[in-house]
Amino acid sequence: MCVSESELVDCQSTYEYGKQLLQAALVLRRSMHLELEPNYEQASRLAQAWRVFFKGVNEQSVRNNSAALFLQQSDDVSLTYLRDHLER
Repeated sequence: MCVSESELVDCQSTYEYGKQLLQAALVLRRSMHLELEPNYEQASRLAQAWRVFFKGVNEQSVRNNSAALFLQQSDDVSLTYLRDHLER
């Protein structure tokens, strides 16, 4: 799950918009004296979906950073090794 910063902002905006829609739906349900539980359930599912998505993005970011660090360090080791052997 590789997400650019602008895509993450778009996703967060969509999530926030979903929360606003659910808030408006809650107001309508209250004004019409309808059951509120379906709205609460939907809000819970939206929040859970965001947590799962955001956790995945964070995990991918950690893996990418670890891979980049590993590659940088392996390049440094390789250069040191070559320099040492060329000087002999």
